[in-house]
Amino acid sequence: MKNLLRVAAVCSLSLLTLSGSAQAQTKNKYDVNSSSVKLGFFSPGSSQARRGGGTQILNLEADTVVQYIPERNENSVLSIGYIERDNLRIIPITLSQLTHDNKRTSNYDYYYGYGLGIYSARLNLGGTDTTSGTTKTLIGAQFVLGLNLTESTFVEAKYLYPSKYDNKFIGGMQIMFGMRL
Repeated sequence: MKNLLRVAAVCSLSLLTLSGSAQAQTKNKYDVNSSSVKLGFFSPGSSQARRGGGTQILNLEADTVVQYIPERNENSVLSIGYIERDNLRIIPITLSQLTHDNKRTSNYDYYYGYGLGIYSARLNLGGTDTTSGTTKTLIGAQFVLGLNLTESTFVEAKYLYPSKYDNKFIGGMQIMFGMRL
């Protein structure tokens, strides 16, 4: 729990640093330096990862918009997350390209996209298993689908797909509730 609180503090400070000083004017939710924090659950996609961390793992994530292209309804988002329970820890640092449905072709204000990044990961299954239990840096991807509930709140689903850790898949599905700052 102490580690979770430390990471939350680091993420908050990073967002404040990235987002600069507060401005009196109202910002668009997709403007550069718009930031958000998310809280949710991660569900590992393999039995080995579930054995290391369980079936539902609390996770935190913070992100900031680094580029916004209104003509194409796209933005680039830099994210850092924290997933840890028992013998499984994943810290994804990703850059995602998101497309928004600003034309309102439906009744929902949704977005979707993909991202690439690095994942700091640790899995220690102990016993006769061959996992090393050391922290490794993996390359990976993610797929994102989100729904804006209001101007400042949203829900988001992500599928994390990092490269294998000691020949074991540790990725899976994240479901999160987020708030824009």
